[in-house]
Amino acid sequence: CDKWKLNPGCLNCPLRRNHFSSIYWKKMNNLINDYGNFSVVTVSEYVKNEYLKSPYIKDKIIQVVNDCVSSSFEYRVLNEKLLGIDEKKKNILFVVPDTKNVNKGFDYLEMISKKMLQYNFICIAYNNNTYIKNENLILLPAISNELVLSNYYSKADLTLILSKSETFCLPVA
Repeated sequence: CDKWKLNPGCLNCPLRRNHFSSIYWKKMNNLINDYGNFSVVTVSEYVKNEYLKSPYIKDKIIQVVNDCVSSSFEYRVLNEKLLGIDEKKKNILFVVPDTKNVNKGFDYLEMISKKMLQYNFICIAYNNNTYIKNENLILLPAISNELVLSNYYSKADLTLILSKSETFCLPVA
């Protein structure tokens, strides 16, 4: 659908009925108009070009930062045991904002992990406040420590995205 490119935009969208209704679209539009002077930073030229198609953003300053990892970041490798990972298995990483949102695919991750016991499934969930570990699924809360977070990503043999939809696929950017 290309309705988002037009003014007034995504109204009554059947794909977004659960969490992005026309009410939220209108609120976002009002916020952009009320805030006025701001710029947008994107992760790629592709995302920038998509923003330029929007009647709401096209007149804003849009900058591309291709690699958002700080070049001054001092990277050290942590041992798998410190991260709570079985070092004999391959690691599959899944990062999700909300494990309860059916559109984000956590239920699929649980189902897959029960069938593929030969892998570690590491899930970092931003709405989760507890550390949970079963036979091969580790459910972690949001990680603010850049060193620890970078180590989970570096230990991943595969990053899994099970979402029904994503905003420009930013989890893998």
